[in-house]
Amino acid sequence: MKVLHIVRHAHAVSRKQGLPDFERPLIKKGVKAARDVARRLKKSGFSADHLVSSPANRAIETARVFSKEFGFPVKKIELQQSVYSDADNASLLTLVRNVPASSSNAFLFGHDPSFSDFTGYLIKGFEESMPKGAVVTVAFDCESWSDIGPGTGQLRLFDYPMRKSERARRFKSLRREVADLLTSAMNEKLEGLDARAAKKAEKYTRKVSRRVAERFLRSARHLQAGTTKGGLEQQHHEPARQAMEV
Repeated sequence: MKVLHIVRHAHAVSRKQGLPDFERPLIKKGVKAARDVARRLKKSGFSADHLVSSPANRAIETARVFSKEFGFPVKKIELQQSVYSDADNASLLTLVRNVPASSSNAFLFGHDPSFSDFTGYLIKGFEESMPKGAVVTVAFDCESWSDIGPGTGQLRLFDYPMRKSERARRFKSLRREVADLLTSAMNEKLEGLDARAAKKAEKYTRKVSRRVAERFLRSARHLQAGTTKGGLEQQHHEPARQAMEV
């Protein structure tokens, strides 16, 4: 099994500031967002043993944030000019196929729209755009990186920084879904014992389910964040495809 984490750089200084595109650094908001996503990824059980990055400042800085969180030596981050200037599906696939055989969890840091296109190239049916700071984790059922090809990947996780209002909406939606699952399971068990008593207890069962769901989700923060790793209905975010600056 080989696992590839495709990471779009976090929010950087605007082009309007007048800096050359290559030199634009991350803003504080971007650094924090990258750190939060990296921590959630690590808590999901993934590791890092090979990091490749575009040499553009915003990509390198994002890679450094991840390297710190995963305990990967910054000096070992591999810089590849092609990720910045010539990133198409063919060139990115070549980079992936050249990852050392000893590595099982590789990271690729770069830009859009090439990264969104590349994820769709690797995963059949994946048509989402990657917002700034997003990570798409792709698993390949193979022993060698050289065996990876178009459509051979499986989506394991899709996470990205969310606005406070979006997190709140997601929390409410997940709380409702978890509560529904708990209510259904409890009602089924109670009806097997005494259908009449179970009917009378429905209102209380629903109330208890909501409380349990809320407490559960406040502990399972990776679900609130929108990560996907075999969780509820294999969920992942579906941000609208739109033009985003690289």
